[in-house]
Amino acid sequence: MFNRRSKCRTIAAPATPWPRSGSLAAALIAILAGGQDGAWAADEIKISAQQIKTIGIEMEPIAKYAAIPKLSFPARVVIPPNQIRMVSAPLAGRLDSVTAGNDMRVKQGQVLAQLNGPAWTRAQLEFAQAVKQELFLRSTVDREQSLSADKIVSPKQLLATKNDYAQAQAAVSEKRNTLKLSGMNDADIDRLGAKNELATSLAIIAPIDGVVLETSAVAGQAAEAMTPLFKLAALSPLWLEIQVPVAQVSRLHEQDIVTVPPELGIGKIISIGNSVDAANQTVVVRAEVSTSERKLRPQQVVEAEVTLAPSGEKTWGVRPSSVVRHDGKSYVFVQTAAGFQPQEIAIQVEGAELTVISGPFDGTENVASKGLVPLKGAWQGLGGAEKD
Repeated sequence: MFNRRSKCRTIAAPATPWPRSGSLAAALIAILAGGQDGAWAADEIKISAQQIKTIGIEMEPIAKYAAIPKLSFPARVVIPPNQIRMVSAPLAGRLDSVTAGNDMRVKQGQVLAQLNGPAWTRAQLEFAQAVKQELFLRSTVDREQSLSADKIVSPKQLLATKNDYAQAQAAVSEKRNTLKLSGMNDADIDRLGAKNELATSLAIIAPIDGVVLETSAVAGQAAEAMTPLFKLAALSPLWLEIQVPVAQVSRLHEQDIVTVPPELGIGKIISIGNSVDAANQTVVVRAEVSTSERKLRPQQVVEAEVTLAPSGEKTWGVRPSSVVRHDGKSYVFVQTAAGFQPQEIAIQVEGAELTVISGPFDGTENVASKGLVPLKGAWQGLGGAEKD
């Protein structure tokens, strides 16, 4: 699996007992010091099992940890604009009662308040009168059509009556729409047209299932037409506005999986911003997430975890302490039959507890995870003997 050169580094056993304090690494490197120039980056480091035990080097299988590349960023929970509704007073009047308050869950069609006033009464009367006029003109058209057959009514008069009837139909449609926009349902409008029974108050209802975010309605309050009374919102799904550093944006793609640990929400990236915040050099990446039981709330600040789309290259998880740097590159020490072999790697994701890497591994390797200081010192030419 690994290309090994003919040269190797050997860690010699010390002539005196190993120190038991934190000076062990320094003592070992001092023993190994041989004035080398650090040209051993690809060499195998030979070390016995006893030395491994004495130094305190620990190994872990490279396949021990799941290695799904993930990145974490701060995010803010927001409500998608298309899920927000402003409920206003449709007509000028007085609020007789208010039945909804801040943070209250409501259902579509639920009554939020009752409005009364001259404007509401006038709108009903105008519709009822328009219906009466339409009925009268329809009967007039029917009568004149029968009379026109006997030439008692002239074609010109019949045409004028039909035009009046068409205008009456338009007036009924207009007044009906006014009542519907005010919040009156079709059944009540039909009842008004048929029986001329005026409703004493207008029910202001919730247009969607959701939560009352804000309310300015108070019972007894006088309200002008279009005065905002309630702000409602559906709280699922929600958006995450993720703050991603410019250097990391190219690693993200739409449809990448986004989670909010621990199990607060899950979704996907739906858009990646084009502009950069001048203050903190971040780009807003928006994700839509589903949540239940109100685990996420608007304006909540959370940590969003993005699972990167598979690149086709195998990745592995190692402890951050397993990774060493040399000449701007990253390596891990892979255990061999004779000791350890430095292997160059590519770091995919760095985390506090797990670093995701890629490299020429098959999953059977063990890598050094603790006690790397003596290994790194020997590898970089701080000690040891050269063998052909």
